[in-house]
Amino acid sequence: MTKNKKKSGKKNKLTPRKRRFVEFYVDSGNATDAYRKAGYSENGADRGAHRLLSKVEIQEAVAKRRAKIAEKADITAQDVINEIAKVAFANPEDFFEWGEKLQDLGNGLIKKTSVILIKPPEEINRDKKAAIASIKETAQGGLEFKFHDKLKALNDLARYVGLFNEAEISKAKEIKKAPEYESKPDPTEGMSEEDLDSEIGKLQS
Repeated sequence: MTKNKKKSGKKNKLTPRKRRFVEFYVDSGNATDAYRKAGYSENGADRGAHRLLSKVEIQEAVAKRRAKIAEKADITAQDVINEIAKVAFANPEDFFEWGEKLQDLGNGLIKKTSVILIKPPEEINRDKKAAIASIKETAQGGLEFKFHDKLKALNDLARYVGLFNEAEISKAKEIKKAPEYESKPDPTEGMSEEDLDSEIGKLQS
């Protein structure tokens, strides 16, 4: 019974390459790039990266690393989600409204022009203001607003709540079932960590 426990623990322990993959993946969020940086083969990097992400031990290691980073920064996952959500769900109507500009052309003629009006600061909710990256005055005396990337915020939010994890796992399963999956084996498969590190050292020297 003791032997079985030891074998189970050894089986679940991450190799140095897998640990590097987890670190790079958590830092960048790019599985394929993390796969390459960890020392795996360039050949089939996309398939290999998603194959790793489908493994339970990798998913657990990613979750633990993210939790440690959040704890060190004294923030919770909910704090992050709340801030990203402010950017992800901001809309132009939160800051601007349509208006009309009247121009007297003479002879009783009035020209109406549609304009966009900036809402007074006191009418903009504080949480909504989190979506604003910067405000600067233009040469014409107007104001130029720059907002945080809404699409990126939505992507980040989806990743934090686990939507992309499910998508990545599904993609990994589809790739594994593809006919060409076995035709492009990873040339480093079966190599020991020592042999791999030795080969990487030769390439870097």
